[in-house]
Amino acid sequence: MSLLTKWRCTLVHPQRIKKEFRFRIKCTEKQQEFLESTKRYVIFRGGIGAGKTRILCYKAIMNAMRGRKQLCVANTFTQLRDVVLATFVESLPLFGLVQKKHYTINRSDMDIIINGVYIHLRSAEQEEKLRGLNVHDVLIDEARNIKTNNLFLILIGRLRNSTDGQVFICTTPHGKDWVWNISQDTDCHLITQKTDENPFIPDQYIADLRSKYSTRFASQELDAQIISLSGAVISSKWFGLVDYCKPMTGVRAWDIAVTIKTHSDFSSGLLLHHASDGYVISNIIHGKYEYPNLKRLIIEMAEYDGKSVIIALEDAGQQRAIIDDLRHDQALAGYVIRSVRPQGDKMSRAMPWISRAEHGSVKIAAGPWNQAWLDECDSFTNDMSHEHDDMIDSMSMAYKLLSEPQAQASHVRLY
Repeated sequence: MSLLTKWRCTLVHPQRIKKEFRFRIKCTEKQQEFLESTKRYVIFRGGIGAGKTRILCYKAIMNAMRGRKQLCVANTFTQLRDVVLATFVESLPLFGLVQKKHYTINRSDMDIIINGVYIHLRSAEQEEKLRGLNVHDVLIDEARNIKTNNLFLILIGRLRNSTDGQVFICTTPHGKDWVWNISQDTDCHLITQKTDENPFIPDQYIADLRSKYSTRFASQELDAQIISLSGAVISSKWFGLVDYCKPMTGVRAWDIAVTIKTHSDFSSGLLLHHASDGYVISNIIHGKYEYPNLKRLIIEMAEYDGKSVIIALEDAGQQRAIIDDLRHDQALAGYVIRSVRPQGDKMSRAMPWISRAEHGSVKIAAGPWNQAWLDECDSFTNDMSHEHDDMIDSMSMAYKLLSEPQAQASHVRLY
């Protein structure tokens, strides 16, 4: 349910003339509850698109308009600049504030000054630079990205300007982390809002995300529930077994863990193709190889798969040298190689096919590699504490190319 919330604030201009402004901001009932809370610690735990950063910026602006100095922290400078500062720029005019008249933005120092009152924007990457600040209130955006409570302990030491200082935390849940521990404090006000409880988010956006997320991942990312995803992201029981049949088309995606001169971890080459009711993993090559042997294996599998099967390799770091080496090998003349640039973390790249697998749309062809694949799936964790994920990375790459051919993945034909 959406509300049109009306607030009254007193602005103190440089000439110390008091002027009352009325401003109207749209927020949900739970967002309003966050803005009005008087608890020492206030946590807004929301799903993706629940308006967490926006409501945090609203609160910082409201407090600054009341003469309270604010410290707003994000995990990285990039997040601070591209998300938090951008949201402040959108939000300030909603409060009747005019740039250069009521407020200024110092992008070099990352400070917003509203009628002489500072909102400091700082990155958690430089903890030592936070220690000298004294403020009335502290605000932390997307706290799940901050791995320990060390930063929190530093920040509560900044609340020296008043006896009623508050800490406002906005986050998507990430298991029973340090934010969850704070939420158990008797002096904490926890507000939880699901993604679909934000009426300003299009229904199609939410439906699209749910179609791509597994049930448990959606419970965390969209429903803002505390879910333990350790060892429970993928179930080996999801993959139905079919008889092997050599596919005519498809993608053989290689996750390569070697450089041109050295050998390293496991490499894998996964062959994925379309089926009438989804997708079939027909074959996985998996093992530790020195590069000359791996190169020969890539060529041998290309010859076996045929020229209608795309060869895919990740375009990142030292693997670019391998792509360039394969590009100039005459043994691969006439084959199609696609170089795929990874976007997001391993979990976000895998989630689209994990969702399909949960609904029975990904099957595996009978082969000696089956158990290794199923074991890797069962051990895959959200916190990346698992030992191996090379086959899963190969699957993510292959699925991306088969399901989203329009995706940004460069390809080179070798002649």
